[in-house]
Amino acid sequence: AAALIRRQKLAPPPPEIPGFEIIGQLGRGGMGVVYKARQISADRTVALKMILAGTQASPEDLGRFYDEAAAVSQLRHPHFVQIHEVGQFEGRLFFVLEYVEGGTLADYIRQNAVPPRAAAQLMETLARAMHFAHERGIIHRDLKPANVLLHGRRAFLNVPAEADRQPTDWDFRQHMPKITDFGLAKLLDRGSGHTSSGDVLGTPSYMAPEQAQGKPYPISPTTDVYSLGAILYELLTGRPPFQGPSPMDTLFLVHTQEPEPPRRINKNVPAKLDAICLKCLKKSPGDRYQSADALAEDLRLFLEGQPIRARGRNRLQQEWISLRQRTGTLIFAILVAILAAIAGAGMTYQWQQNQQRARQIEAIRAERAAKELEVNWLRYDRAIAECERGYHGRGLTELAVLFTETDARADGQPLANLIRQNIAAWSQATPHLQTTTKAATAPEHRGTWTQWFTGGEVIARSSDEKVELIGANDGQIRFSSDGRLQTIQSVHRSAITHLSISPTNQWALSASSGDVVLWRLDPNGVICILPHPASVRSIKFNDDGRTFYSIDANGTRRVWQTPKEQVQKVNGAPPPRPSFYDAAEIDVSNDKKFRLVRSADGIVQLRSLGDDHARTLEVPPGTHFRSAVFSPDSMVIATAWSDGIRLWDGATARTIGPVIPLTNVESVYPEKDSGNFIARRGTQSWRIESSRPVEGDVKSYVQRITGMARNPDGTIRGLDFPTSHRDRLD
Repeated sequence: AAALIRRQKLAPPPPEIPGFEIIGQLGRGGMGVVYKARQISADRTVALKMILAGTQASPEDLGRFYDEAAAVSQLRHPHFVQIHEVGQFEGRLFFVLEYVEGGTLADYIRQNAVPPRAAAQLMETLARAMHFAHERGIIHRDLKPANVLLHGRRAFLNVPAEADRQPTDWDFRQHMPKITDFGLAKLLDRGSGHTSSGDVLGTPSYMAPEQAQGKPYPISPTTDVYSLGAILYELLTGRPPFQGPSPMDTLFLVHTQEPEPPRRINKNVPAKLDAICLKCLKKSPGDRYQSADALAEDLRLFLEGQPIRARGRNRLQQEWISLRQRTGTLIFAILVAILAAIAGAGMTYQWQQNQQRARQIEAIRAERAAKELEVNWLRYDRAIAECERGYHGRGLTELAVLFTETDARADGQPLANLIRQNIAAWSQATPHLQTTTKAATAPEHRGTWTQWFTGGEVIARSSDEKVELIGANDGQIRFSSDGRLQTIQSVHRSAITHLSISPTNQWALSASSGDVVLWRLDPNGVICILPHPASVRSIKFNDDGRTFYSIDANGTRRVWQTPKEQVQKVNGAPPPRPSFYDAAEIDVSNDKKFRLVRSADGIVQLRSLGDDHARTLEVPPGTHFRSAVFSPDSMVIATAWSDGIRLWDGATARTIGPVIPLTNVESVYPEKDSGNFIARRGTQSWRIESSRPVEGDVKSYVQRITGMARNPDGTIRGLDFPTSHRDRLD
């Protein structure tokens, strides 16, 4: 019986990204999440930003994510958070940013009163940094105190010494500003920005009026100048220039109201600094500073006590603005009252329409549910028919899928109970596959054959999946070529350990502890018994379908041929080598002169196929083996160990050059059409000769690769994994 475990909605655990150790979450926004992490290769703390939607991300979200990475990568400047690299893991994009220790400017403003002079110094620095970005065609569009990080306790260039700093100055040594979050950045040279009609992107309290319109608008540096003015306003007064009860109220204030002069809120604000702030917050872009550099220059003139370009409001201008705002408020109140009356009538009508629509939808849902239940009963009948025909795998798979769909339905419990009973009954007659122990590809990419240990049984399937063999622990073998199993007359006296089918589906091999049996694929097809002095570790047909070989626990390899049902031994067996017990073959050179074998204790040897002369690949003690392969011309061997990559002479087993420091590489294989090797670790691959990342998309494997099969030209066509997994690269 199977139990359905219902999932609970829990916070997802942090992702496991190769090369990074997640420490904790730093922040989460509408599009991305930022983690504090340690980059293992560089041994440094970084900020890891990932897109929230993962593989379900919309093209717009992907575009913004790529644009943010492109924008930050161009801004090599001390007052911007730096980007280290961009990557992808399991379909989720991420990039690695500089980790800035300390809080944000928003946190600082909430806890501290900022002197006007310090505010001017900080804003001059931010304005010059944004001018640097504007010169490179990048508009931020979301400047606000929360997107200004403050880096503490660090030595910086061009920062006044502690003795030269006045009490009212900004302390750059303790709070060095760094601008971050270019998620809404506009790259002028690409024509991007991802804003369409109806979109309002940004933070209302710091958003320029043209940005808050909800329709396309011309992008220019004056958009960021407005946001810089809003930050300066909050530094001087402790609050943003506009802040309503809701975001929509704030947007309305941004469009219709003039900001109250900072001097009315904080009498310590100098008139010149008040004028600079209000010039940034002009409704019309043409009335603002036309560049962030112009704003920075006026702030510099103010700090040096020189005349500034901005002009403050006189008394008459201020009275006119106040009158206009009061009139606008009255008109707005009248419009709200009229709209409320219209909305009341409209809501009543809409409620009635919604009730009628809900009844119609309920009727449609009931009809659809009845049809789905009827279809599920038909699927159940089909699955049972598959099981009765002997195709247990297909039938049980369909029953399992159908159970998960039916058990969750209120009207599906009778069918779900019936499915549960049938799964339990049919499972008793079906081998339960557990762990894959071998996987390789057949000639000419025609398919795969695989052996599984299933708690006493071994299964082999031909490359075209027409022939299947099942070996039992009592030595019996069952054979199927048409979907129905037949018992074959067996001569094995112990449990079957290995099976192999020739590519032509004419011959088969079976092995027990000390015997290999060759037979034709029919119930009475035993041809001969090939005794072995030690237990058999591997049997396999060559591509011609007639030659096959076996490897025993002593590491001895025997080659045989099957012309006219007569077995001829091509390679005689040399004396056993007990010291190399349980050896496993790794690879065979293309010239058929040498092979690589590995013992149970991890020793790797190069052995001659003629006389089985062995040469050990010498490595330091404690070094763990990962993978090995011959080059297509058989001249070079590449091996991956825990401490790096080593190249060896393919005939003498002597090392070639120093160890290449690519640690914990999972597999190596020849590069197609060249003499290079490729080393893979996680989602990254390197050419052995240059140790540089390979260009292009390299397919990655979740599980560690432990072996491979190659085409005659040296390209990869099959892989071995330590768990039940098969893959083809063609």
